[in-house]
Amino acid sequence: MKLNFNAAGKFLTVIWLVVMAFAVPAQAEDNGDKSDKLAAGLKLYELQQYPQAAKILIPLADGGELRTVAPVLFMYNAGYVEINSVFEPANTQTIQIAYASEKLQSSLKINELLKIWQPQIEEKANHGEAWAEFALAQIYALSNDSPEELIAWLRKAADHGNSKAQIELGLATLAGKNGVEQNPVAALDLYLAAARQGDVAGMWQVGGYLLDSDPSREIDGLNALGWLQKAADAGHISANFRLAAYFATAGKNYNPTISLKIYQKLIEMKAMVAYQALGDLFANGLVDKNFQTVVGDPDDRTKMASGKYALRYYILGAENGDIGCYSKLALAYLNGKITRVDYRKSADWYEKLADLGEVSAMSMMAKLYQAGVLGMDKRVKAIAWLEKAAAKNDMAAYYQLGQIYDQGDIVTADYVKSARYFKRVAEKGLSDAQYEYGKIVSNGDVGHQDLVEGLMWIKVSLSGTFTDGNNLTSAQKSHNELAVQLSPEDQNLARTLALKCIANEFKKCGRNSLTPANANAGPNANLNLDNPAAKPIIPDSIDRNLDATGK
Repeated sequence: MKLNFNAAGKFLTVIWLVVMAFAVPAQAEDNGDKSDKLAAGLKLYELQQYPQAAKILIPLADGGELRTVAPVLFMYNAGYVEINSVFEPANTQTIQIAYASEKLQSSLKINELLKIWQPQIEEKANHGEAWAEFALAQIYALSNDSPEELIAWLRKAADHGNSKAQIELGLATLAGKNGVEQNPVAALDLYLAAARQGDVAGMWQVGGYLLDSDPSREIDGLNALGWLQKAADAGHISANFRLAAYFATAGKNYNPTISLKIYQKLIEMKAMVAYQALGDLFANGLVDKNFQTVVGDPDDRTKMASGKYALRYYILGAENGDIGCYSKLALAYLNGKITRVDYRKSADWYEKLADLGEVSAMSMMAKLYQAGVLGMDKRVKAIAWLEKAAAKNDMAAYYQLGQIYDQGDIVTADYVKSARYFKRVAEKGLSDAQYEYGKIVSNGDVGHQDLVEGLMWIKVSLSGTFTDGNNLTSAQKSHNELAVQLSPEDQNLARTLALKCIANEFKKCGRNSLTPANANAGPNANLNLDNPAAKPIIPDSIDRNLDATGK
């Protein structure tokens, strides 16, 4: 099998060191210790306590323990191991796990490592060893090369009683993924097969399935909450989160105080994102300052009274590496709903996010400086933050820079810069920027006045959707004022250029898009653009918008 990693993944440095494939046999007592460690690591892995599992399984993998291959590859496949080898939640909306601050170093590219591992795993898989069959399936999942082989090895491992394979195959069957026919009933049977072996993750899948489909249905004497509770009691991270969310949702079992206790337990289990969830209970007024469930809709006074607890947990989460808590704190000090407004503290947290590369945080830093709430004498700092966001290809930042240099408020007006920024966004299809650029061109603010191209860009802007209603009104007014200054021929040329610009997805717009032979009439000169039956270039809805503003 040839592994097919993406460009970034071909040379990924991951968390395993050189595997001692043919290590010298250890002493009997060392073998016993190794066996105990393996069992402990695999149990932590089953409970989704991945950072703790990694601390045990990684050294075993380094020592050539092939039974660690499947869980290690699974953690990588699922996104729990990032390129920088830091454990993070792959998707905090669905699977909540702990952040781990430690970085696990390595010296081998994953494909080099698999050159050592794969032949031995294939040999054992071909002899029907279920753990090896599942490990081989994970190798195929990692390569994304052959979904047929992936499913075939999952089926073999599942048939031989591997509970992890049963769960993975169940997930594929429920979603109809990788060529597996979608079959919810069969998926539940696979989850149950794992759960009945005592697999805690299987119990979690059964509970989640029942909660989503038929919460009152009982299987083996347990309903959805029973299965979830059984998995949660065993220490399963996601089962605990699901239960906590369930009790925090309005309904007959509504009891956020129970949710609070579950989140506190998750913190003890080092699931750091539980800090954020705990903070939300207080911030949303679901739990009062006495840590009791709030009955009825919480008012602003209730939220403010419990706000100090929300802040406490957000800060603890941030200190423990939960980036989501940075956003919570930044917003809390900005909007003043759970604490007093403090723009400086808000900016401090937004800056931490911005330093991590979060573009929206860069834009917020710019807005805070531009508004003058961090000091009127510091408003010019907004430009530096917008330039950082623009460097990451953020179109909103380009548009804001265009506005700043056009208005000349916090810096001297510079229409050349303004036009350059507006055009960049105009070519991406933003109506507001198309109008602003058209206005600059028609006014001659950059040294060359061109009423036709200015009208063209305004027509183009009116074919789309404005984010600012005032800009729409201004664009309609500018369109009509420009149109009356032009001859019928120039009006038609502007219209034709607009149609061509839209058809070209806003690239190569203007007179330069025409050849000398049709520079006056424009492309499609023989088409009657007022005849709805002769308008194949753009959708009718766009053409109607052009018509509605006048010719």
